[in-house]
Amino acid sequence: MMQMMEVDTIESYKQKYPDEWIIVEVLARNDQGKVTDAEILGHSKDKENIDRIMMEHEGLTFTFFSGEIPQRGHAFAL
Repeated sequence: MMQMMEVDTIESYKQKYPDEWIIVEVLARNDQGKVTDAEILGHSKDKENIDRIMMEHEGLTFTFFSGEIPQRGHAFAL
């Protein structure tokens, strides 16, 4: 797992780290609660690495998968 600290957008993180779990610290949200600024805390193909970062971090975080989510009726295993 590679850890970096940089400010960017959620969409650019998805492009930089395809098919990976990503965790960011939320720095700002708009009136609707959407994340508008975030700082990356880590990314990994292994969600357990991301869970570990989440448990150790005290700030507000947002975790997401940058790959394609299977459509309804499809299954996958991690």
